[in-house]
Amino acid sequence: MENSFFDSKTSSEIKIFQIDKLFYELKSLGSNEKIVNFIVDRHREKVKDKKSIGIPTPQCKTDTITYYSYVYNEKIKDSYWKIFLPTSITESHDFQIQKISFVLFASIGDYLFAIVGGGGIRVIKRYLNNRFGIELFEHLTIPKDDLITSITVRGISGRLTEQSEIFRNGQTLLDSLRFTEIPTKINIVLRKDLIDSVFDFMNFNTDVIHLEIGSYFFIKYRLSFEELHNLIGAINDIMSNTEPNPLSSFIRENNSTTINNLYQKILCQGLMDTMLNIYSQRRRENSNNLDIDFVHPSRIQEFYECDKYELKAKRQRNPFYTTNDKSTLFKAGLKYLFDEIGESNRQFDFDTIILGIRVYGYRGKQRITHAMFLQHITTEIRFQKKPIFHIDNLWYRVQNDFVNTINERCINMIEKNYLNNPILDIPWDREKMDEGEYNLLYSNKDNVIVLDKMLGQNIEFCDLMIEKEDIIYLVHVKDGFDAKMRDLSNQILISANRFWNDINSDNNEFLIDVIDRYNNNNNELQLDKNNFLSKFKMNKEIIFVMAYNSNKPNLKIKDRILTSKSNIAKYSLVQCAQDMTSRYSLKIVDIADIKDLTITHTPSRNN
Repeated sequence: MENSFFDSKTSSEIKIFQIDKLFYELKSLGSNEKIVNFIVDRHREKVKDKKSIGIPTPQCKTDTITYYSYVYNEKIKDSYWKIFLPTSITESHDFQIQKISFVLFASIGDYLFAIVGGGGIRVIKRYLNNRFGIELFEHLTIPKDDLITSITVRGISGRLTEQSEIFRNGQTLLDSLRFTEIPTKINIVLRKDLIDSVFDFMNFNTDVIHLEIGSYFFIKYRLSFEELHNLIGAINDIMSNTEPNPLSSFIRENNSTTINNLYQKILCQGLMDTMLNIYSQRRRENSNNLDIDFVHPSRIQEFYECDKYELKAKRQRNPFYTTNDKSTLFKAGLKYLFDEIGESNRQFDFDTIILGIRVYGYRGKQRITHAMFLQHITTEIRFQKKPIFHIDNLWYRVQNDFVNTINERCINMIEKNYLNNPILDIPWDREKMDEGEYNLLYSNKDNVIVLDKMLGQNIEFCDLMIEKEDIIYLVHVKDGFDAKMRDLSNQILISANRFWNDINSDNNEFLIDVIDRYNNNNNELQLDKNNFLSKFKMNKEIIFVMAYNSNKPNLKIKDRILTSKSNIAKYSLVQCAQDMTSRYSLKIVDIADIKDLTITHTPSRNN
């Protein structure tokens, strides 16, 4: 190596990102060099630098690392002088302010890393491994010894539940992790043993070094380029030669062969079974319908807020299905597939078509969400008799004690928060009525307002609003204890956040939209806005209620959970209850308990 390569004497704080080579646009390209050129050319297309498309990205190799550099000028705004001076002067000049943006790719072994400056993040954002920093630190962590200053986590039941906590000195990583959560960003004090071993090439001049990990790996210390070069080599060694210690019960599967040849194959087989079981005259032998929740993989709240959805087949400009009801999208996609292949049992044809279906979400005329049909599917498959989860377009294995732990947590959460006060007193005959028809049974009851499908800003406030002397219950109803519990949990969390913002900002936009929708749909009975809004200013306690129908009236809570096959339903319930603690009380009701107007079991705590 030539010493001149490290002739720079300056230093800088550097965040290191990793390119996700499993991303569907990249995984078939092969070499890191082809991936770099592909990413750069996609950016050139976006900024309309057509003359540069196809020009190889400059590269330089030293030791085992090949660097690829991409630099471009980014126009950000007009100078103040263009506004101040008359047009007769400015028309002959370019007053746009520009800044230099760049990406430095680093290829080593099987890995491809990136460092950005200026607006360079926009070049690589689409292709990032958004858990790189977390995954790297899992190779280094000793959770009982790692001290943290802050942590941001998201619930496995949806990205909309992301929450942050800041700690004083002495909080360990072990004490900060929750069973149903995945950490997304952590600030950590770098342990002394790591400073003296893994990072001994760093010229630290202070005893306390902070590390920030998330989608990037960031040692909060100014590094020289030579130190950066050595750090990239160290990261390669760590990831290639050590075993990770997962920080969550959910372990992301990164092996593309396993994903494509095993998990995705099992998923598509299950989806075809589900399609045939719904629409065919004959059922497949030994088949089961998959337990499905259908929602955008990253923009969950935006997906719920859309007022129109479209399904489009590959290479088709016009949608084959349009709706304003997101709950119909999954079955509509399967119906299209059935109409295309019939009862032929041709799995290859099924897979080819479903992999090309896209889902678009709109608010007004603006497109808000877009992703592939399969990417919207949250479900659980079985592989080697163990649960494997497809969540937010990622695949997760779980640690060995997961099933027992989630059963225990779910049972405890239900018993702790069960609503012993029978505000719901009408049995649900699922053979005779659906969810909407059940809600309408409460229309003639005193102090009950049925708000099912009365959306505010495309968000459902609640299905039933039940007012008591000192409490207002906001009840969300769902038929079944399955993957739809994830949808129910998301509805409750989004509604609680919108309601909280309305009440605390005093603008009431969300609630006013709900009232307007109700009044527009009810000619005989109208809600008075002032009277309705005043109910929430009477110092009454607000309690959200998760009401589901397990359809298991003759079993105790423990047995209902132990016999349920939906782990998605269980962790969604647990996560929702945990996340609601910062907003409102959450109570739980199993409508299967309503029988002859009596509650058939005694919860562990009265309400």
